Amino acid sequence: MRPTYIEEDNSDRTAYIQSRQDILNKTFVVDLWTKVIVRAIEDLAAYRIQRRIKKKLSEEELIFEASAHGFLFDDNWRIPIDDYKIMLQCSKVRCSAPWIIYISELPKYGKRIPCPYCGYKNNRKRIQAEVIEDQQVKDTSFREIAEAIGINNLTEFRNGCRKRIDEIVQKRLLAKNKKH
Repeated sequence: MRPTYIEEDNSDRTAYIQSRQDILNKTFVVDLWTKVIVRAIEDLAAYRIQRRIKKKLSEEELIFEASAHGFLFDDNWRIPIDDYKIMLQCSKVRCSAPWIIYISELPKYGKRIPCPYCGYKNNRKRIQAEVIEDQQVKDTSFREIAEAIGINNLTEFRNGCRKRIDEIVQKRLLAKNKKH
């Protein structure tokens, strides 16, 4: 199912910051958003090709195109995500204090999460965590997602996306012309 990237279609577009089974594994987050980014780039290239071969886009395709473009290139585009509370427990033996944060707050700490009680900087891999069923849907922007998955220069990234879309279009149009 192709994500719609728009606020009206919650069931297709909602993305989880982390999986319940692997809360502290950032690779899951990066993998998830990489797939969404690749799909948006491929969609934009496909719709551009359709326009070049003079095929009219359906209303649904126009919505997909606008939402994929907004997702990648518009800083004001908001993306709703599910955000779960997690309970962390300090790994310092003398403290062992529990505290609660949202999963979306984890990336700002990096590899060390400070205990709010004793100040000990817990190693992310050694800290105990448990998902609490309290959930909120919050809006985020692609800029915030990019920071969370390690994209530091958004302008450079977006220029790369535009170049990749152009490459895909050229490659597919060339292949189409060779067939004829």
